[in-house]
Amino acid sequence: MNTTRRFYIDRFMNNFSHQIKGGILDLGGVRGKRRGNYFYNLNQEKNRVVINNNPKANPDYLLSIEEDFNLYKKFDTVIVNEVIEYIDNLDNLFKNILKVSNRKTKLIMTWPWMNTFHGDKAYDLKRYSKVYIENILLKHNFKIEFIENNGGIFSVVWDFFHTLNSKNKNVFLRKFCKLLLLLCYQLFIKLDNLLNTSEIVTTGFTMVARLEK
Repeated sequence: MNTTRRFYIDRFMNNFSHQIKGGILDLGGVRGKRRGNYFYNLNQEKNRVVINNNPKANPDYLLSIEEDFNLYKKFDTVIVNEVIEYIDNLDNLFKNILKVSNRKTKLIMTWPWMNTFHGDKAYDLKRYSKVYIENILLKHNFKIEFIENNGGIFSVVWDFFHTLNSKNKNVFLRKFCKLLLLLCYQLFIKLDNLLNTSEIVTTGFTMVARLEK
């Protein structure tokens, strides 16, 4: 059962899939293991290059996206999904992105805010606000075309209890709570659409930006 956070990421990726084209660089991406319910189409997958410092991700390049790298190739789309929370210095990331970008490269990016720690929480370093990201993008000559807060208090609460229940050692109680969570999943998302509290609290953000050199 996916979190509401993943629901918003999947929805965003599906809505903007048409902008993921040309040479694609997927920073922190994985191969052979699906995250959520979004699938790259055959053409996107053919043109997708993955950089990750974890060999289990089956990357094309086993590298840290913070370290200086030269791929001797330019990309039309750069994807940075649920990655920047692991990064201590975003300037290093964007310097690398600029080195491999064309004049009008699209940046597809998602990042968490009020979200539980990821499974590899020893490396889950930071939460970046929307204002902070907007400022750093401006600094590196990116123009934001779309940015959205992903869900409000109901989504945040649902995800919290989902994670809490996953740690429950009582098998019967865990299954019972999982069923309750499943039954109220769509209700909580609809309540967030009806009573928009995302400017107060949100699971995270999704964004599309364009490089303007």
